[in-house]
Amino acid sequence: MSKRFPKPEITLDGIYSKFADESFCKDFLLDIRFEKGFACPFCGGSENRRIRSRHLLRCKFCKADISATNGTFMHRTHLPLRLWIITSFLIMSNKCSVSAVTLMRSLGVTYKTAWYILHRIRKAM
Repeated sequence: MSKRFPKPEITLDGIYSKFADESFCKDFLLDIRFEKGFACPFCGGSENRRIRSRHLLRCKFCKADISATNGTFMHRTHLPLRLWIITSFLIMSNKCSVSAVTLMRSLGVTYKTAWYILHRIRKAM
């Protein structure tokens, strides 16, 4: 590509291929959430133990289990994390706002699901 139109660093195809596995999404979100070091949201403890089979971090002091979505806008969701990550990418990479109908068609979900995800992400932003 020319200097005027540089190649985009992240593409939708790249997002689909990188986040194809749900377990990778959970580990990715845990790593991003605690990239500056672990701090328990319940007691403030700084030491943890990773439970790989359940994709959780367990605080060594209060024994609380912290998931990737605990305390975030994705908390208590039954939708795949892959869907949340792809939707976040679509919303943030678009110049104009994205409608729930557009998300519904792009992701292959119902309108109610698209509206729910869209409004949770907008509220977080």
